[in-house]
Amino acid sequence: MKEYKEGINMQKTIVLIMAMQEEAQAIIEHFQAQKLPANDLENTRYSFQASGGSKVIVSINGMDKRFGVEQVGTQPAALNALSCIREFKPDIMINAGTAGGFSSRGANIGDTYVATGKVVFHDRRIPLTEKYKNYGIGSYACPSWAKKIAELLPAKCGTVSSGDSFDLSPTDQKQMEELKAEVKEMEAAAIAYVCQKLGTPLLILKSITDLVDVPVSSEEQFMKNLLAASKSLRQNLVKLLSVDLNQWV
Repeated sequence: MKEYKEGINMQKTIVLIMAMQEEAQAIIEHFQAQKLPANDLENTRYSFQASGGSKVIVSINGMDKRFGVEQVGTQPAALNALSCIREFKPDIMINAGTAGGFSSRGANIGDTYVATGKVVFHDRRIPLTEKYKNYGIGSYACPSWAKKIAELLPAKCGTVSSGDSFDLSPTDQKQMEELKAEVKEMEAAAIAYVCQKLGTPLLILKSITDLVDVPVSSEEQFMKNLLAASKSLRQNLVKLLSVDLNQWV
């Protein structure tokens, strides 16, 4: 593997898109990021300079004023991504956050995964024709250099699968088994859809908070492990933002 240079080229603009404030707080505090005005989508935004001089925008989906909860899921993630691409014109988008993993496939709490190969939907089942079926799944390609990022951190590699339900239904589980998904979460495929449409490179990092195939509820595991997984995610993001991405992007 080639030697990695320190510092991202200062001409780069990076958007770090995240679903929840709790997931982003550690990275915000580490870089002493400055809060920016919210947009009309209620996204919460911060900015900081990476060690190499690149401008980094952290854009969190934000709070839903109607329900008083954080805007998790594919719809706010897609809107957040679209808004960021149009406003900031990033050279690269990084979707970082927490996720569920499968102990049967080697996942442990706190592991970080880099999406390699493809990003899919596990709950968009449109069996009208073969083309509609494939459209529902999405199968958005990951950049070829994602594997090099995984080697650098280091992190595990795998297919990331997105859906709008936190729990795991038997139908969703069957779909993820067929898609050979290692990571289950709620935003990445929607962001990948937008990035593919607009030609923005996307890197996906997910830290495991819960194991969806063990006899303990994902909700209980998530609340117990969120802080630890977020710290693990911060460590990998700090390392990622200290290297030169120009050799890949």
